[in-house]
Amino acid sequence: MSHKVRSYVESSFEHELPGEGDRLFVDRPIEPGNMLNFWPYEVHGNHCSGYCDAARLVGSQILLGPYQSDHMVMPLAFLYHHALELSLKCGIYEAERANGRTAREAFDLVYGEESKYGHSLKKLWQKYRCVMFRFSEHQPDYKMRMNAAEKLIEEFDGFGKSGFLFRYQRDKKTAKSYLLEEQTEEAPYRRPNATMMNVRVFVSSAEKLLNLISGLQDDIPDAL
Repeated sequence: MSHKVRSYVESSFEHELPGEGDRLFVDRPIEPGNMLNFWPYEVHGNHCSGYCDAARLVGSQILLGPYQSDHMVMPLAFLYHHALELSLKCGIYEAERANGRTAREAFDLVYGEESKYGHSLKKLWQKYRCVMFRFSEHQPDYKMRMNAAEKLIEEFDGFGKSGFLFRYQRDKKTAKSYLLEEQTEEAPYRRPNATMMNVRVFVSSAEKLLNLISGLQDDIPDAL
């Protein structure tokens, strides 16, 4: 059972309700934590590093803080899924820039409406592995590391259904639960698809993937 721990944010804004003058997005005053939107193509990695940091903060709270992990597993898994998705997209973008594409061309290839990758880590990994080969094949144990990473990517993508499981309890097309089998009188609470998730093991493997991806991207030369 989850143990509710009051956060700094909850304590700071307790009992406050929306008023007529409240807004969500303002550009003043400038202070730590403000977001500057409309980043140029070349610094699109800000989204990536932000999700990486957020995943690590939540993971640290679970592993070291007073929180029990059961009610925070899905947000943690989503943050890491999105961090990996953006890390792979950043790598593809940088590789395409090094191959001679303009910033706009590379950006549209990865993020544009015609992009064929979506949120699938498996599809992104296949493209990433292809474009990274000529830059990183000299690395020690390259093939072994890439094969090991591919197994983790396929496991993550398959279980998480390209990230949808970590955001929603039910499949939006079939309206069936991702984790619960159809209930019967004999087995009203059967959960044959439920999988235990050890947060420490999960975070360790996810971090190893991020380390590999960021390390390989150091091999990409500056854009021509």
